[in-house]
Amino acid sequence: SLLLSNIIQTSVKPMRILKECDVESKTANYTDGCGRISPDLAAALYKESKPFLARRSEDHVSSSVPSVFQIRFQGYKGVVTKDSALENGTILLRPSMKKFVTDSFPHVCLCDYSRPYNIGHLNRQFITLLSGLGVPDEAFIQIQQEHFGLVKNMTSDHDSALQILEWRDNHAGDLINNDDNIKNHLCHLKPIQSQ
Repeated sequence: SLLLSNIIQTSVKPMRILKECDVESKTANYTDGCGRISPDLAAALYKESKPFLARRSEDHVSSSVPSVFQIRFQGYKGVVTKDSALENGTILLRPSMKKFVTDSFPHVCLCDYSRPYNIGHLNRQFITLLSGLGVPDEAFIQIQQEHFGLVKNMTSDHDSALQILEWRDNHAGDLINNDDNIKNHLCHLKPIQSQ
């Protein structure tokens, strides 16, 4: 699967490759497939991959660099988290990430990166907990009103439709790439709107 993954080839080439043991107990590997990457390399990966991986609904989301990247590098595969403790140009890999031995691919390839939730779910337990921690009720009412506004407008407003479709299915919004195509997707939105 390492060689058959959909990837974006980048020009990002680590200056330092560190190896670190996995964190394990007798029964579990707590770092299975997880490494780390310096903030400068993370920013470079994001900059090169964003034109290919960014979803249209991300336009309104902060442009900060993601914290996790799914990568392929030499014979390694897994995820790396942004770590400000690493020196510039550094990637840290673990044995659990190693699938085969090669140094033929000196550049990091990217499969995907983490994204903040555009629309999340707040259940009663979370609301009770957050309210008990001091979050005012008005904050929850505002979130609810924003959500109902999206639902109300999703059959007439392009951005609302995109957000609802991506909330229901992470890649559904990718199908809508111009205003004409939204009419083709209204049949998917009307049943959602009535729920």
